[in-house]
Amino acid sequence: MEPASCAGAWCSSAYFKRVDLNIDWYKYMAAFEGCQRLGSPRSICQPGEEVFACRFIVYRLVCNFELAEIFMAQRGRPRAFDRDAALTSAMHLFWEHGFESTSLSQLKAAMGSGISAPSFYAAFESKESLYKEALDRYMEIYGHLTRSLHDPSLEPREAVFLALKRSAKMQWEGGHPKGCMVALGVMGACSSGSETITAMLRDVRSRTRAGFRTCVERAIKSGELRKSTNPASMAAAFDSFFLGLSVLARDRVRLAVVEESVVQAMGIWDAALDRSDHPG
Repeated sequence: MEPASCAGAWCSSAYFKRVDLNIDWYKYMAAFEGCQRLGSPRSICQPGEEVFACRFIVYRLVCNFELAEIFMAQRGRPRAFDRDAALTSAMHLFWEHGFESTSLSQLKAAMGSGISAPSFYAAFESKESLYKEALDRYMEIYGHLTRSLHDPSLEPREAVFLALKRSAKMQWEGGHPKGCMVALGVMGACSSGSETITAMLRDVRSRTRAGFRTCVERAIKSGELRKSTNPASMAAAFDSFFLGLSVLARDRVRLAVVEESVVQAMGIWDAALDRSDHPG
């Protein structure tokens, strides 16, 4: 058989229908187009090995994700899954279970049947990269809750109170896991292989703690708090309360109780007020 006719025979759509591969038809067609470009298998194998070569080439063309995606892009075929929705699903899983306890199978199941392992790694590179994106998504949606700590237009005490109150409200809301992904993440990424994840979470927590300290320092400078007040210690006290909210949320403590506890926590601030001008 001449090369052209040989290629036509083993590259026919009927041949692809007989191949026992669990793959969508558009991928068969993508591989079919690729095989047509390759020509006859006789150029790459010994006589009598054409069938083996055909099956091998078909397998590689159909199952190689990157090549299939190139062909699909040329045909205008969209991805088989919604990346944005998949990222939100991953965020909720990491939020609920932590980095280490969330498995690849759980992630794929939450993203739907449209994503395969090759698709997962092509879209997100690795579980670690996916976690970073999920954390970024979390901060985009919920990072504003503590933005008051860095707002110089607010009175320092009000800034601290708003950060605690708003965060508590979010952590008890429905539609997502209870608690704070950043606070709970410290318990879900503590092994020797999770240093990068631990560092990312530490950076976010450090910014929040620094925000508490900035508020305290502003109040000391304005004369609201005593000059003897230790900014680092008071910031750590508020940060400890802030991080502890996540445990209360997971334990299903009533929100009304927690909101009252936020009011009580501000007693830490009030106890350090400078009353030197008001001795009575």
